[in-house]
Amino acid sequence: MEISVFIREYAPLAGEAGRAFRIDPVVILAQAAIETGWGESTLCREYHNFFGITAYGLPNVWWTGRWTELSPRSLRFRIYPDDKCSFMDYCRLLRSAYPRAADMSANPTAFAKEIAYSPYISEVNGDNREAYRKLIVQLCRKISSQLSIVNQKGGRCRPYHQLSTKMKYLELILRCLTALLRVIFPQHPPVPETTDATGAAPSPASPPLPPHAGD
Repeated sequence: MEISVFIREYAPLAGEAGRAFRIDPVVILAQAAIETGWGESTLCREYHNFFGITAYGLPNVWWTGRWTELSPRSLRFRIYPDDKCSFMDYCRLLRSAYPRAADMSANPTAFAKEIAYSPYISEVNGDNREAYRKLIVQLCRKISSQLSIVNQKGGRCRPYHQLSTKMKYLELILRCLTALLRVIFPQHPPVPETTDATGAAPSPASPPLPPHAGD
């Protein structure tokens, strides 16, 4: 499949899964491209498995428990009912099992290093961690140069990863401004609304006892 066709066809799925699990769609597409050979693998074409996820673990919302073996001695791989379930299950796995990598997804270089040197990559199966890391970075650059999001009015927006990076900068600025305002306008403790019979404010209630161990 041509690169442009692959991106155009699967960018919406990557975008939807990325929004659901706070992962940059660029790295999602990059890993899908690596694992499927730009959509040409048997695993993705016949079984909707775009990320080479094996059939270990319990079934979930997106995986019913079905699996397949590509050869008599191969690993068992998950079979998904459709492409969307594959993208969602991958992002679920990334967010739950590799949260550091997921949090770094707006920075493809950092993400690539984190995921390539994690248990996600199996050297037993012949995977080369350093080559995988370099390939993710290379494909992210390629995808970023072509990927753009078409909004509802037909306009063209910036790639998701650029928007995500800018949002982080804005969040940092807001946090700094909030801290500065707290210094300039310190909050004083509120005046008690009621008093006891002597006219003094009631004493605070005793703190609750800690729960028993094992509760």
